[in-house]
Amino acid sequence: MITSKIDETIFKPLFKSGNMGAPNASVRILVTMSILKEGFGCSDEDLFEKCEFDLLTRRALGLLQSLLYRQNQLLKQIKAH
Repeated sequence: MITSKIDETIFKPLFKSGNMGAPNASVRILVTMSILKEGFGCSDEDLFEKCEFDLLTRRALGLLQSLLYRQNQLLKQIKAH
């Protein structure tokens, strides 16, 4: 996972404390997306498509774990009923 290797604290001076100026997306994910875009040599549109459908890209962004977690939670709820 690329995201675990990026230290977000170096970007902290760029954002005001509190709610104003806080990024909507994790800086780690944004930096990782830039790295992947350059690595793949693809457009923004192609990258967003990879983020949506390509499991390796989702894993590099740290998105696969959250998807698997949600699926496991849903299965537990189904089994409980």
